[in-house]
This record gives sequence, structure tokens and C-alpha cells, in this order.
Amino acid sequence: MAFIQLVKETGTNGKGKLIVTHSRGVEAPAPTSNHLNLNMKTIALQNIQLSPVLRFYPDELTGKHYPYGPDFGIEEQAQFWQAQLAAVGLGGLTAVKKGSELVYSNSIPDEQLGVLLKWFLERWYGEEWGQLSSAEWVTELEEQGFPASFEGGIVLTAADQLIVAPQCCVSLQDHAEWPRKPDGQDFQRIWIGHPWMYYKVDDNRVLLTGLIEKELNGDRWLHYKMPDNDRMMDASHFRAKASEQIDEQDIKYAIDLVEWQRAIHELEAALDDFRQRLMLHLVPFVSAYTQKMAACLVDGNGEALSYSPEDI
Repeated sequence: MAFIQLVKETGTNGKGKLIVTHSRGVEAPAPTSNHLNLNMKTIALQNIQLSPVLRFYPDELTGKHYPYGPDFGIEEQAQFWQAQLAAVGLGGLTAVKKGSELVYSNSIPDEQLGVLLKWFLERWYGEEWGQLSSAEWVTELEEQGFPASFEGGIVLTAADQLIVAPQCCVSLQDHAEWPRKPDGQDFQRIWIGHPWMYYKVDDNRVLLTGLIEKELNGDRWLHYKMPDNDRMMDASHFRAKASEQIDEQDIKYAIDLVEWQRAIHELEAALDDFRQRLMLHLVPFVSAYTQKMAACLVDGNGEALSYSPEDI
């Protein structure tokens, strides 16, 4: 039997390395009685991080769409993305990987964060939002409400390798989908956009499926397995039919529960740090509402903006 682990390499560069150990080498501990015997393709993730990211769409920033064509690959996509961001004062941002539109929130310099915040609130309240008085803000908030959260979500990495990224129709507020205290032996959804994931807990491990979508076929839902991707391509035609129910064969990743709880604690700290940074930028404009507005930009304004298949 082969068991795959993501481990932290002890070399000088500290990069993650994917290794496979066979039955003659180190294997995963045998599951205790009454617990799952994981399938041979399950990957044990170590040194995980859950990190907030924002998504930057070129067409929303500049109105220009990717010029897709036979000669338009990842390199060209990355160059186009950088050029569009630079055109609106967001140059210098680094995507989580080449060709992606996702940027770690803690890697956005203060100057670019101010530009992003100005652009985002202008879309919500109009170009004059920065000149509103306190009294005018009361009226504006009564009419328009507080803003929604930034588009983005949570990235899961292990040993510095990207494992899971936000998909389509997801925002930063969906960080709440990642369970703070995972429990239960039934599969529960983690909404990362569509396709999404499911998790369950077994033998002090958090078990995650790969990417999955479902659609209504007559009077029943059918699940489809999807290839891993971070929306750099349309993978819908690669999907493989699964079943009406998620089962153990859909499990792709296993994470020690203690490791998960550590990552959740660090995620909460990163989200709080981002809220604090947003508050500093908001103080000169909306001093009476900085805490509430910063919280909405990270946690949402109470309205469900992200599409959920369970709502159909």
C-alpha cells in the first residue's frame, strides 16, 4: 500500500516536497477499530495554513477582459493581470501562484490597500463617499446599508504548497464556512464556491473531500468529482460522476485535529489583523463607523451574497 504525505523539507530553502512512502517504508498509523480505513489515495497534510485571500478581477477593475486565444497561456494571463492592476494603482501585488487572481491579505501593502478600499466603497456608495459628513453617513447607511465583504476566501496550503483555493461565487465572509470546532461523523459542506468540499471528523482527524459539484437530475441530486483548480480554467467538462451520497472513497485529505485547530487559531489572528488594518484606513472618512464597516468588509453585512446549491 502507498501512503502519500506532504512534509516540510529540512533543506536550506524550507520548501514543501511531496513524497510517497510504500509499505516497506513509513505508513500512516493503522486506524483504530470502528474508524475509517482511508483509501489509498488519501493525502495526509502537515504544516497546514489557512490564509485569507482577496480576488482581483481585471474586468471589474478596468473593464478589460482576458484576451483568451490559442497563444494565451498562464504566463500571458499573469502579465495581463499585472498590467490591469497597475493601471488602477494596484501594481506590485503578488498572486498566490502564477495565473491566479488571488492575493494573500497580509501581503497587500498599505498603499494598495487604501486604493482597493477607495475603489470598493466608490462602487458601493458613489464617488463622493470620502467627503460625506457624519450626518450624511447616517442617511447613506440608512439608504444603502453597510457594504458586503471583499471577494476572496480562504486558501489551504500544506508545507507551502497550494492545496485548496476559493472557487466561483465566494467572498471573504465565507471564512466562516471553515469549521472552528469540527465534529460529527457525517459529511458536512465547506462552501468555498462551486465546486466545493465536504468534511467529517474521524479518529481525531479532519477528513476533506476533493472538489465536488452536484446538480439536480430529475428528482435527485447527483454529485460529480472535479479536478483541483483555482479557477484558472473551466474544469466542468473534466468532471466525473460520483454518486447520490458522499462516501469514504471521496476523501482526499486527512489532517490531524490538533494541527487543524492550530491553523484555525492562526486564521482568526490573520482575519483580526486585516480588520484592524482596514479600520486605520477608514478612520479619516467614517470615524463613527470604522469598526462596523471593517467587520462587514471581512465578515459580510448579514446578507447571503454567496450562491449556495442548498438554496435551490
